[in-house]
Amino acid sequence: RAGSLGDAFTYNRGRLRRRLENGPWLKDFTKVVSGQRIRPYLLADSAFGASEHIVKGYKHPPPPGRPTSFNTAVNKGRKVVEQAFGRLKGRFRVLTRSFIRDPQFAARV
Repeated sequence: RAGSLGDAFTYNRGRLRRRLENGPWLKDFTKVVSGQRIRPYLLADSAFGASEHIVKGYKHPPPPGRPTSFNTAVNKGRKVVEQAFGRLKGRFRVLTRSFIRDPQFAARV
């Protein structure tokens, strides 16, 4: 069934994680912002484990009176990505079918 495996489960067993951990894959995309080198990160939900490549919101809300802007920014970014995938699935219906999990077929798509 499509979507039955969680994102964190899939990431932990996939090539993307190995590439990030074993080489400078994302480091090639660093940008200089206000004189500081900034490298990209993956936005994730709380199901993902800690990693130098992953940014996720805090599990517990901050104490009263403390800013919540970090979690708000992370959640906004995740929402944009989720909406982009929804649009892709709406436009390319083949992405919603369960047979896309076949590795040979997925590589051709």
